[in-house]
Amino acid sequence: MEGTGTSFTRVFWDPVVNPELEPYAYPVELSDGRTISFLTGWLEEFGIESTAGKTGTAEFCDNISQIKGWCTEEKILNGEVLPTHSWYVGYAPFDNPEIVVAAFVYYGGEGSLWSAPLCAMSWPPILRWVNLPKKKPKRCKREKG
Repeated sequence: MEGTGTSFTRVFWDPVVNPELEPYAYPVELSDGRTISFLTGWLEEFGIESTAGKTGTAEFCDNISQIKGWCTEEKILNGEVLPTHSWYVGYAPFDNPEIVVAAFVYYGGEGSLWSAPLCAMSWPPILRWVNLPKKKPKRCKREKG
């Protein structure tokens, strides 16, 4: 929503699309008529069918935000929205969790804006590393002499 005072306009933005994940997205229609994308199968190459996670938003008013004017006593007393941190925690696989990812972005807004996408980008490299074939280290032979 955008606006000031008592007049507000509902605004819709184009969805942010990650070209690498687009083939795995399918539309889901919500009860209010909106459509969202749901990802499935994007980690199948690693043997993971599904992940789970939680986004979060944490209001804050620290010395940095006070100096920058993001958080003032007046804004607090008027009930205005304070600056927020963005966080996300996720795990995989859903049925038998073995790996956990977490992200915290200072002054990052809602968890879905920055932290969740950061974690989504971290899954493939983490899973490639975890699923690497375990090689036995080569033993050095001591030469007698």
